[in-house]
Amino acid sequence: MSSGTGNGVIAVYDKQDPNAEDATVLWSWHVWCTEHPTIIELGLPTNGETYSGKNYRIMDRDLGATTNTPDELTTRGLGYQWGRKDPFPASEGWTDQEKMLYTLTGTTNLSYKEVDTSENLVEAIRQPARFLIAITSPGDWYTNSMSLLNRTLWLPNTKTIFDPCPVGWRVPGNQPWTGLLQGGLFYSYGLVHPDAGYFPCTGYRRPQTGRVDSLGNIVEWSAVAGSTSTNECYGLLLNLNTIRQDWTTYWRADGRSVRCVKE
Repeated sequence: MSSGTGNGVIAVYDKQDPNAEDATVLWSWHVWCTEHPTIIELGLPTNGETYSGKNYRIMDRDLGATTNTPDELTTRGLGYQWGRKDPFPASEGWTDQEKMLYTLTGTTNLSYKEVDTSENLVEAIRQPARFLIAITSPGDWYTNSMSLLNRTLWLPNTKTIFDPCPVGWRVPGNQPWTGLLQGGLFYSYGLVHPDAGYFPCTGYRRPQTGRVDSLGNIVEWSAVAGSTSTNECYGLLLNLNTIRQDWTTYWRADGRSVRCVKE
């Protein structure tokens, strides 16, 4: 990592001493220090056919990445549970080994807690570095009740207060990816798409454990929630084995990458 780049989460507490036993986080912010990202214009594909992604502008890196040089560890962004504003770190190296987190008093491990209440939004705000685990359906960190699912934490055309992207950017809907050509140039740890840029193999955090897994796949969250009868949300899968882009659904408790789109 070059000097002056990196990621951190800062918070405001209800006590002057944040280390006090009863200190509570009121709100937190992700601080992302990176070189200025290049904006990629998604226009006409190379075969000359128009597609609905025209005029969308995306970042050249995942949210939290500090460079976009293929196969560099610094190209790996952070993981997000769908609808949460606070990030979770990538693994240590190109492995599933957990990374230690720095705090005001030293280092700590990422913490985990199983979803055991009907609504966990307050818990998520007060514990921004706690991964909320979903063992069974509906597979959501927000709730363990299908009837209480919240599909508005992220929205495809409007930036919400829980959208993790910087000012002027938002989590994309499906439009930037619609009609994206298949293919790309393979590297050891990622794929360079001819239109959309480099995507590293960061894998994702499993909803049942919070642990990093499937480092061979690339999945980007969208802000599109499932229908009122489903418990899943949509993401773009760039599969290195079959060279395709799949518009498919995942549990909201997954920890996956975000590629921001310009508002």
